[in-house]
Amino acid sequence: MRIVIVRWWDAVGTAEWTVKEEAKDTGLSEALTIGHLLYEDTERIVICHSLTEDLVNGVFAIPMGCVFEIERVSDFTSTKEGR
Repeated sequence: MRIVIVRWWDAVGTAEWTVKEEAKDTGLSEALTIGHLLYEDTERIVICHSLTEDLVNGVFAIPMGCVFEIERVSDFTSTKEGR
């Protein structure tokens, strides 16, 4: 399973009253997510933070339109030695 670092733009919101003229300056937040690559196509990338042979946990899908960089770090091979 390949480990990836995904850099992407996340939405930003506020919960307080804001002057309209100031609100237009609200920007996006740069996010960084690291995990095991489960799936990737032109629409989305799907990663998880934990896995076993047939189960995954912490699944996270990111729209590709928000992604600006994917770094393929390494291939991870499970081993049963040391149990």
